[in-house]
This record gives sequence, structure tokens and C-alpha cells, in this order.
Amino acid sequence: MKRLVQRMLTMLLVLLLPALALCEEITPEPLEYAPTITPEPLGSSEVTLHVAGGMSSAYDAFRQMYPHIGIETTEDDYFSANAIIGSLMTRDATYDIMKVSTSSVDVAQIIDRGYALPMEDSEIIADYVNSLYPALRDMVTRDGKVYAVPLFLHCQEGGYVPQSFEELGLEVPTTWQELAALINAWPDQPDEVREEYEINQWTMNYREWFLRRVTERYVTHMEATGQELHFDTPLYRELMSLVDTMTTENDTDEELEVNYLMGNGYIEPIQMGYTWDTPLLDLAMEGRVTHSIYVSMVLLNPYTQHAEEAQRCIEVMIGRISAPVRQTMVDAAYLTPMEDPDYPQRVADWEAERERLETRLAECDEADRFDVQEELRWHEEYKASLDASKWLITAESIPAYAKVFETLYFPRPSVLDAKDENDAYARSIAHTLEARYIAGQIGMDDFIREMESRMQMVLKERGN
Repeated sequence: MKRLVQRMLTMLLVLLLPALALCEEITPEPLEYAPTITPEPLGSSEVTLHVAGGMSSAYDAFRQMYPHIGIETTEDDYFSANAIIGSLMTRDATYDIMKVSTSSVDVAQIIDRGYALPMEDSEIIADYVNSLYPALRDMVTRDGKVYAVPLFLHCQEGGYVPQSFEELGLEVPTTWQELAALINAWPDQPDEVREEYEINQWTMNYREWFLRRVTERYVTHMEATGQELHFDTPLYRELMSLVDTMTTENDTDEELEVNYLMGNGYIEPIQMGYTWDTPLLDLAMEGRVTHSIYVSMVLLNPYTQHAEEAQRCIEVMIGRISAPVRQTMVDAAYLTPMEDPDYPQRVADWEAERERLETRLAECDEADRFDVQEELRWHEEYKASLDASKWLITAESIPAYAKVFETLYFPRPSVLDAKDENDAYARSIAHTLEARYIAGQIGMDDFIREMESRMQMVLKERGN
């Protein structure tokens, strides 16, 4: 009996081992930052790919691989939504590859309407897209098929200069209310501070700047939290009241060339680490921080006559995306630190230059000694910057990007992007209305009522 029980337990363990193996945590393979694109055979007939925007370095590489395939590009770097829809509704096959930005094109709408050709049978494209952050990957895939390939992200949010806040002993604002308080308290700063610093780079009218920024963030916040967009809400009225209480003492008639506390925000500084760069300024709205991030990507025309060649060209584009740029899009689980392959040569060049300067110093006349000493001193100080450029991706930057990505949101084009056809400068309908409000031509109730009216008009024109 005992022997029978042991035999049964052994059989049960054998059956369970495969299942237990499946339960182990699966670690994704590190992403190959620059996949090797080998010039595999690709047709023999001479064809020409027509591309709307893209990457010139990738096109040069593609031409070298396939001399019999030409590439012609448009003057415009990006295709507009109207151009894509208008072209594809007429089954126009003029352009094989189209580059778009989510700041002006509703990519989800383009894909869902069948205006993009799925990119199939490509391990390079599939591996790259599968490595992206889930929100970015889901944007360009449907039922496991890839319909667009992201090339890079661009951000149009506000940022801050940590060094400036530290030098002045100021707290970095974390809410829009704190930002308004900082602006209102700025006139109390000593004259020498105000002569050397400004709050936001190249800002002449702070009430107008604040209203535009807070309105943009409000629209993104409503979309990101799944709330129906309306402007007549307690939250938006509270934000607008901050504008009404804002001082005008910081306004100026010219763009000042001074140090600043805030400016345009970027996601690259996490990797670069320069103190003069401006990481994103996290300003919470209803306790949530949301930054709008836009994606540049390429699509395949569903009516192209050269799908194989065009898809191969997109593979070459992927191979040309640099490691630092990939780091802004790829899930941290797929990333590993990466040293710049050019770093050893830069160090060798630096050492050779130091040896040359030391030889000059030993052989120079007394009259030239001071100048050579200064040149050598500057060269020695440059070594710190050189060492800082050793890594394209550092161990510290990988979790830092993962943390920032938690606050990023990919918005669809909003009513704020619609142009005012009656405006001579082709500004958005919100921009012209904001200018009237800041000038005192309309009050808050009229502003909100007009924003609601214009929003409904835009939605109706879009068929929403």
C-alpha cells in the first residue's frame, strides 16, 4: 500500500511540473535596440515608393539596400486628417506610406474605418510594437494586428527648472492653485531676483498663458478620466476664477532673455540629465496628474500597390530609431542599460587632445603659457561632461521613465484643435475666445456658454 501511494504521488508530481513551470514569472527578453536589417531579396522590378513624411536617414539606408526601388517624399512632413480621409475615400494610391501625428489626426478613427493596411508577416514590426507601453501598443493594434508604427513621442506640456527653484529657495508647485499663488507672489521678490529670473519662459501675458494651459489640461483630464466634456462645471469655474484673481504685474511688452523657473516640458531630460533642461511639471487636477503626449507614426495606405516594399521600408525605419528615443516608448521590462558605442573613441580623442596640450605647454613661450594653461584647464573640466555621455540608457533612467509614463495620456484631437475660419491668423476657436476673455470683452458666463456652443458645433461637423 505504501509503495502504491508513493507511485501515485510520483505520477502526480510529473503531471504537475509543466503546470508549475507555466506559473513561474516570465521575464521579457531585452529589446534589441537597433535590429539588424539585412538586405533580403525584394522584387526585381523598378518601383517608386511615395512617402508622406518620415525619416530621411532610413530612406537613405533603404536606397542603399534596394537601388532599384526609388523613394519620393512630400514637402509636408505630416499628413492631415482631412488629406488622409479625402485621399482614401477616393481609393487614391498615390502615397504608400503616410506619416501622421496624433496631435492632429484621430488615429483610432483612421484604423477603425479601415483606412490603414495591417502590417503582417514581419517579426521586426511585431516585436517592436509588442515591446511598447500597453497604452501605446493598444493604440496601433486591433485583434493582434499592427496598423501603425510609432516613431517617437513629442510633448507640449509645461516643465520646470529644478536648479532655478533651488537657487531661489522656492517650492515647486504641485497644483494649479499653487501655481497661481506663485505668480501672484512674484512681485514681492527682490528687484535683483526679478531682473535675473522670470516665472515662465517667453511669457508676456500670464493670465492668457495660464487660461490656455489650464483649459488644455482640463480637456485632457476630462477625457482621461472618462468624463463627458462640458465647460460649465464647478471644476472649470474654479480654475477660471484663478485667472480672475491673477496679478498683471508680471506682464511685459517683450520676451526677456533671463533665467526662468518654468518653460516647455520634455521627457528627454530624464535620460540626458542636464540641469538646464525642464522635466515635466506635475500639476494635479482633482488629485490626478495627466500630461498630454503625442505620437508620430507611420501608416500603410490600404490601396498601395507596393505593400511589400513599403512594409520593408518601415522595418528599416524601426532600425533607425535611436536607443534614447526608444526608451521613451518601450516598456521598462524590455529595457537594459546601454553604453554609447562611440564613447570609447571620444575618450581616446580626449586623451590625445590632452597629450597634445601638455606637449604645447611644455614647449611654449612664456608669453603663451597662460593661454595654453587655460585651454588645458577647460579641456580637463570637459572630462566630466564626456563621462556623463557614456550611457545612452542608464540604470537610473529606466525606472524614471516608467514613473513618468504613469502620468502620460494619449489624447485624441479635441475641440480645442478646431480652427476658427473667421480668424486671420487661423488660430483655434478656443484661442480666439480666450483672447476676448482676457481683454475683458466677455465675462465668465459668456465665455463658458460660447465654449459649449462652439464645442457642440465642432462635434456636429465631425459627425459625433
